[in-house]
Amino acid sequence: MSPLESQFAVGASDYVCSYCLTNAKQSLGCRMPAWSKDNIARHLLHAAGIALHYYDNSEPTQKADGSVVTRADHEIERYFQQVFDHPSAGTYLLGEETQGTLDDDYVTEALAGELYIVDPIDGTASYANRLPMWGISIGLAQAGMLCQGAVYMPMTRELLASDADSVWWLDLRNWTDGEPLPWQPLTPTTAPYNVHGMICLTQTTAKHGSIDICNPVQCVCCAVMSFAYLAVERYLAYLGDHRIWDLAGCLPMLERLGFEARLLSGGKLGCTIDSAGYCLEKGHRNRWRVVSPCLYAAPAVVDHVMPAIDLNGN
Repeated sequence: MSPLESQFAVGASDYVCSYCLTNAKQSLGCRMPAWSKDNIARHLLHAAGIALHYYDNSEPTQKADGSVVTRADHEIERYFQQVFDHPSAGTYLLGEETQGTLDDDYVTEALAGELYIVDPIDGTASYANRLPMWGISIGLAQAGMLCQGAVYMPMTRELLASDADSVWWLDLRNWTDGEPLPWQPLTPTTAPYNVHGMICLTQTTAKHGSIDICNPVQCVCCAVMSFAYLAVERYLAYLGDHRIWDLAGCLPMLERLGFEARLLSGGKLGCTIDSAGYCLEKGHRNRWRVVSPCLYAAPAVVDHVMPAIDLNGN
């Protein structure tokens, strides 16, 4: 844990105050200012401190859909609510753990306004089992269009964030709090298909589908890590099914970097939040889910890998 993360390993009632105190020169108060990579990075580091505080005693339970949730999920989402959820100021929050409580008017206003879409801990099963494959995700949509995003992987101390029209990588393993953040710009992908490149799969795809290709495959059970490592070309491609909070932090960055999101049902998944890309029906068990599994990769890779995919397991 970095010194900055250590300062944030506190109780929920202290989140905003401790955050403001550690940033006295540029106090953010209880609201997020205009998006910038430095500001959003500090919110992610704050959330990481909360997660690491509960890491050895995460108190996992099972949700109605069978997925795992921990105390840290709830505490981090509560912090994000304090920072981002201010309808009177035109900012809203859609979070994995509280999305089921939002009424129709709120959702309508949120999709027309400035909406922060968060996954407090992506890869909760890994987190609950004290495995390193988990991360924290924040995406920003304006007028129904995903436009900015950032993700952080606390166990590897790697962070990916957009800023204006650029995408930046941050390796904090040798960073000391108080020093400038060592951001490195990423350039658009030119990755061709190669037989040695690794293809990452979601759990559902790994369990029930097949991919008839000689490339190595891996399932890390964490969308944040999978998308981030695709962005820096450690993965050749990423295949699977997601809900909007799984990808909101990464999809705007992947688009800037020239990656394609190809729906297996046909067409492409873009950054517009509409019924062509997502199930938006209130009360539907698949609400906020992408309409079909999707392959994420550089265009040349998508064209090569798509014919090899069989999600029926035949």
